[in-house]
Amino acid sequence: MYIYYQIGIFVGLVFVALAINIFRQAHKSGYPSNLVNCIFSITISTAGICIIVASLAAIQPHNWYTSSLLWKMLIAG
Repeated sequence: MYIYYQIGIFVGLVFVALAINIFRQAHKSGYPSNLVNCIFSITISTAGICIIVASLAAIQPHNWYTSSLLWKMLIAG
């Protein structure tokens, strides 16, 4: 089961790296596509961060992340 959480973290990191690459290339493009690429990059990076947080939360024991203030802010419920 632990390997699935590691795969989730890896997929999240790939999403964040893809978003950074799109954001870096958006700087070189013109105005309308620049704005669309930046919004797309922010959306992909948010999804990647959510995947990473969900995978990290699934790895940890239930009492650890529910007692921590950081996890209470990151995870609803």
